[in-house]
Amino acid sequence: ATDNSFLASTRKGISSALVGIDGRGSKSNGTPNVFIVATSVGTGGIAFRTAATSYATGLENGTSRLRILDNGKVGIGTNNPQANLHAQFSATGAFTDTVANVIFESEEGHLQLLSGDSGNHAAALILTCGASDWVFESRPTAQSNRLSIGRYTATANSDIVAGYTEYFSISSAGKIGIGDS
Repeated sequence: ATDNSFLASTRKGISSALVGIDGRGSKSNGTPNVFIVATSVGTGGIAFRTAATSYATGLENGTSRLRILDNGKVGIGTNNPQANLHAQFSATGAFTDTVANVIFESEEGHLQLLSGDSGNHAAALILTCGASDWVFESRPTAQSNRLSIGRYTATANSDIVAGYTEYFSISSAGKIGIGDS
């Protein structure tokens, strides 16, 4: 069998170079089984596609997986990213924030931060505006598995989660604490 692990081509009628990478070997007729394709889009962007069809049609007609536009916006699962990073798992038809830096779009809009259960701090979301930070933290077993909300005022780069003041907490038993831990 012919080894077509890397193919590059500029074809008549196509203004951009096409690169096909086949990670699974080749079919008996010498064409790759799967393509990862980089093609230029717009005025300097790039699109990565996958295709399970022939080299002759797979590159242009493959499924777009990742697109980087000439303005630097990156789309995963979308050809038209609306933020610096826009991951679209399913189209929702919802309106987007026109100044959002990151958009995760899905019918079931779940965002999960994973952390191990060791040490004094676990998964945290830090919302920063200037030198003022709000912290939402899921504390580990060593800190009673509680949800904490607090504030930190930065004076220099630091470990914000380790230094914030807890204002509100919910214990694993559902007890609420305000103003103390």
